[in-house]
Amino acid sequence: EFNDIGGNLDFAAQVHVEAHKERWGLMLDFTNLQLSDRTEQDGYQVKTDSSTTLVEAAVLLSSVERGRSTTTVLAGARILNVDLDLELIPLGGGEPFVAADGSQTLVDLMLGLRYTYAINDDWELMLRGDVATGDTDFSWNTTAVLGRSIGDSGELVFGYRYLNVEFARGSDLLEPTLVVSGPMIGYSFNF
Repeated sequence: EFNDIGGNLDFAAQVHVEAHKERWGLMLDFTNLQLSDRTEQDGYQVKTDSSTTLVEAAVLLSSVERGRSTTTVLAGARILNVDLDLELIPLGGGEPFVAADGSQTLVDLMLGLRYTYAINDDWELMLRGDVATGDTDFSWNTTAVLGRSIGDSGELVFGYRYLNVEFARGSDLLEPTLVVSGPMIGYSFNF
């Protein structure tokens, strides 16, 4: 959560791309978080660097359109890669040593729904929920986004995302649960 990692966040980026033809579409969502931490514990400086990359790819089918609202089914994959480097540096001097250095990639099948409602000609609300399982025990994601049209070229978007990933027992490098949540702001380009 942002309150937990905000002070340790080195970099964050998210890119979402969609293409549509009639009722069908494709979606690709890319998120990258770079975190680092330096603490002192038991006579050592503990230096931690991690990179988490999340890629979601899905086929979209706009299944129900009623007036100003559209319900879309999405089916695809959620791919999660975590790189972790943990180094211990003796406080009194001496050679640092690597306590952990590795990477793990997990792939889940994902199924979800997205509801879009055009509030008026300028404002739009989008709600998304999905679940996934495979290499992880289970993950679920919810997103709420409010968009404000800026001419024909795109819209300014404000939203909130909550992603919860439960890892399978025995996963290398990973805590039992990963939660990524927080506000988002961005610009959506229309072509």
